[in-house]
Amino acid sequence: MDNCCANAFVSGSLDDIGGLIGVNSGKINTSYAVGELSGTVDLGGLTGKNAGELKNSYSMVSISMGAMHVGGLMGYNEQTVENCYSIGFVLGGGPFVGGLIGWSAGILLIAIGI
Repeated sequence: MDNCCANAFVSGSLDDIGGLIGVNSGKINTSYAVGELSGTVDLGGLTGKNAGELKNSYSMVSISMGAMHVGGLMGYNEQTVENCYSIGFVLGGGPFVGGLIGWSAGILLIAIGI
């Protein structure tokens, strides 16, 4: 997925909620999301869960409520994040909450949470 964007309010009661996509298992490049989110687990401004490759992308999303694995860019990361950033307010009520990524077992290269 290249050069995609979303400007939306997204709210959900299940897992894997993102401003652009719920779960990425492919490649996302030069894409962004703007708006507001609320949800539960694996909640992120751009993608709820990243199991693929994410490059040259950003989120400008406010997250008003999340339970676990909540991040400004993504909630849960398993793979590669390169040259990405996040700007926004992040509020989570449980463990693993971050301005950029809630929880990561992947590779981060030049990633910034503001």
